[in-house]
Amino acid sequence: MTTKAGWEFKEGTLPDAGAFAPASKNSGDLQQIAGRPTTYWSDAIRRVRRNKLAVIGFWVIVALFVIAIVGPMLSPYTYAEQDLTNTYQSPTLRHPFGTDQLGRDQMTRVLYGSRISLAVGVVCAALNFAIGVTYGGIAAYFGGRVDNIMMRIVDILYGIPTLIIVILLTVLFKDRGVNPLVNVFIAIGLTYWLPMARIVRGEILSLKEREFALAAKTIGAPNNRILFKHLIPNAMGPIIVTVTLEVPSAIFTEAFLSYIGLGVSAPVASWGVLASDGTEAIRSFPYLVVFPALAISLTMFAFNFLGDGLRDALDPRLRQ
Repeated sequence: MTTKAGWEFKEGTLPDAGAFAPASKNSGDLQQIAGRPTTYWSDAIRRVRRNKLAVIGFWVIVALFVIAIVGPMLSPYTYAEQDLTNTYQSPTLRHPFGTDQLGRDQMTRVLYGSRISLAVGVVCAALNFAIGVTYGGIAAYFGGRVDNIMMRIVDILYGIPTLIIVILLTVLFKDRGVNPLVNVFIAIGLTYWLPMARIVRGEILSLKEREFALAAKTIGAPNNRILFKHLIPNAMGPIIVTVTLEVPSAIFTEAFLSYIGLGVSAPVASWGVLASDGTEAIRSFPYLVVFPALAISLTMFAFNFLGDGLRDALDPRLRQ
């Protein structure tokens, strides 16, 4: 055999000490890792940053929340301030979004309405996330009779139109003197978790038979740790997409409830209330509908773009 240095030695014998030479000072560089070690979340953030639409959606959402908090404070008007001498004024420098039938500044009402609409969307999405993920995860993980009973309950609730359940719950809570906004939170939060439960159940059923879940069960990990530390995090892609879609859905539901008198009551306004009020005079004063509708559309697109970006970033199968 021959070494790289040109020394020869026979099979079964040790090479002479002179066959070797000291390594150079820079030889260790060849064994160093070229890239920095990354964690799951750092890699996810890096992938989100590469998605331009997701980044735009994120900053639009941040801007909407900042506007919702700060905007009404900076406005020279209040959302309930009336001026009957300035009714139905077209957009001007004094009133950039115009005025409504009572002379109220439409921009101030849109800014204040962002608080109501975003609060409804975010709180209801959080409730749906907590209830739907837990319910669907438990049903899929334990399976058998537990899964059959729990999912039959979901099927029964699916057979009843969700909007009817929301209306009944809202009327029930309203008769008990509960705040109208809290009514909306509870009614939507207790009914809109059904799609989330089904999506999570399907994901957990496919994940719980994989090697990492079986390995965790083999070493004696408790059921709650396997479910919430191993299975659910690997199903975060579809979960996050569903949550982002629930935000605009909750906003639209709140708008309908307010339109029929079961949601936010006057003079408090949300985007849905403003759009509903504007439809009465849409032919003569279309700006009353345009600005609330633009706010709703912008919010919906922003959450959808961000949700798609997070889905691609959090899906372990798409990591490189």
